[in-house]
Amino acid sequence: MPEIITLPTDVEISSDGTGHFAMIPGLDFWGPCSFSPNHKYLLAWRDLDISTGVGGRRNKGYGIILLLRGRKVLLYAPETVQRPFCGKVSNTGNFCISDMTFSDGRTGQFFIFDKAGKEVVRHRTGANIYWNDISNNGAYAFCQCASNNGRTLSIMFDAQTGMKQWERQVETGMPEGIDFRAGKNRVALLYNGGKRWLYGDTDGKFLNSSEWEEEVEWNRDAFSLYNEAVSLTEQLKAGGPATLRKKIYNLLKRALHQGEFSDYPHYQAKSFRLYGEVCEYQNDITNAVKCYRKALKIDPKVGVKRRLLKLHKETAV
Repeated sequence: MPEIITLPTDVEISSDGTGHFAMIPGLDFWGPCSFSPNHKYLLAWRDLDISTGVGGRRNKGYGIILLLRGRKVLLYAPETVQRPFCGKVSNTGNFCISDMTFSDGRTGQFFIFDKAGKEVVRHRTGANIYWNDISNNGAYAFCQCASNNGRTLSIMFDAQTGMKQWERQVETGMPEGIDFRAGKNRVALLYNGGKRWLYGDTDGKFLNSSEWEEEVEWNRDAFSLYNEAVSLTEQLKAGGPATLRKKIYNLLKRALHQGEFSDYPHYQAKSFRLYGEVCEYQNDITNAVKCYRKALKIDPKVGVKRRLLKLHKETAV
């Protein structure tokens, strides 16, 4: 790598709405870039073999990465990362960058460098890298992998020592970003709609498990609620506690009020039939008859005509 050089003119920065781009006439360079939060450092890269002019997917020809501070080029590395993309630089000048590699497009590499270009981390992933980030102070770096056989791994590194802190599939699904300043010993993974879920920065422990369980429960669809009600009804009829009736009622009530069954009247009818069966099992004939009638009104083929007739005869005696 060459010694630090000073450019004769300022770097030209442009944006197309998807990101920033740097044009550096003194180095005949143009490519994506990102600034450190304090705007002292600029990291730029290009997925291009400068010897052949071939960019994008290829089998050889490394891309280019540059690190600048003002007009000073601190790092010019055309033979370090195969196919660089998605770089982030901290206020201290150390940075992380992803590599699409020369492979078949289903794996990647994640790098962390200090501002002198010394490699701190080189980590091969079993899937493409979706995005990455580094903390403002350069202490931590995070790598989010895309899906691989249904798994989406999140990986946290100590960006100074190079140690991998944790690697796992997080409970809250694939995040869209990270906040390294979420509090002592924690980070927040960020999701669409402003959702934030807290994890331990050094161990990856999920810190919002109870809130997440409530969130999952609250967002269940009507079909999931109905299916659980069916399962609990089977438990009740197999000798389960009588208190299951209340749980079944609440599940079916939520399912009917969510509106998803408005396009599936048969499921509306099945819900009333199911609760009618629960009432009948517990010898609450009055409410069983009411439920069966509602089910029959919605769907005459719901399968309760004979049962309703039987109950009418029994109560008439």
